[in-house]
Amino acid sequence: MPKDMLEPIQRWEFEALKKDVEKLSLDKAALKGELDGFIKEREKDRKLSLNVISGALASLVVGILTFLITRGF
Repeated sequence: MPKDMLEPIQRWEFEALKKDVEKLSLDKAALKGELDGFIKEREKDRKLSLNVISGALASLVVGILTFLITRGF
């Protein structure tokens, strides 16, 4: 590796660095795809959890109203 940025680098070093950059670019693209998939899955899980909670609360309200109506307030 050059000691400072003005010193030219050898051809083989340049080729090695170029291959490393290409490999890292491919790895970055693959990881971005995995991250997007994970985010979509988490969003879906969050929506499902909210639906379960809202359904449970609605069921509780209906149960309480049914109890109050059958008891005649």
